[in-house]
Amino acid sequence: MAAALGAVALLASLVSEWQVTTVDAAVFGSENDVGDRLVPTDLTDLGAFGAAILVGLFPLVVSVVLTMFGPPAGRRWARLAGLSVGGTLLGLLFALAVSLGGQSRVVPYLYSMSMNPDQMQIGYGRGLWCAFAGVGFAVLALYLADRHTPAPVADEPAAEEPPAVWSWRRPSGADEQVVPDAPLELTVGPAKPFTLLRDDRDKPSGS
Repeated sequence: MAAALGAVALLASLVSEWQVTTVDAAVFGSENDVGDRLVPTDLTDLGAFGAAILVGLFPLVVSVVLTMFGPPAGRRWARLAGLSVGGTLLGLLFALAVSLGGQSRVVPYLYSMSMNPDQMQIGYGRGLWCAFAGVGFAVLALYLADRHTPAPVADEPAAEEPPAVWSWRRPSGADEQVVPDAPLELTVGPAKPFTLLRDDRDKPSGS
């Protein structure tokens, strides 16, 4: 259920506005225009932030699908990868929310400096909230997926867990195998001299 809600929210974020800029019509210099104009900002208008969010959605979706329907041997690694990507996207969305709350994406900064504060207002769109909800539901689905992992059968012997390579914890004394010291056996005996002929010890061998 969490994965389905996340998919719907992420799809809604792709087609909704992420920022709404309200500009007074008098700024455009037309005497006939009275009132305010709403200018929406889509995901494609966010520049590098929009591209980073789109790139991050692909591995997040793949991780959720592999965790739920993939082979059991790779579900753990897919879940860890999905949680990493989801956490990164949440941080990216938070930085984007700060950026969208301070500057309009459709009105240039140099042009907005010449306007009065009451002539332009900036507000968040539905796309940003839908993206927060979608990524949050996806991370929740990955977190809950570990509870639905089938438990090992009692009749089958449990596989030995390989030793941790990067472990800060020192193994207990029961796990250490003590090897008894074997006695050293040294044998001393006569060695054959490095000569071929006994009569020619003063001459090099083979001459």
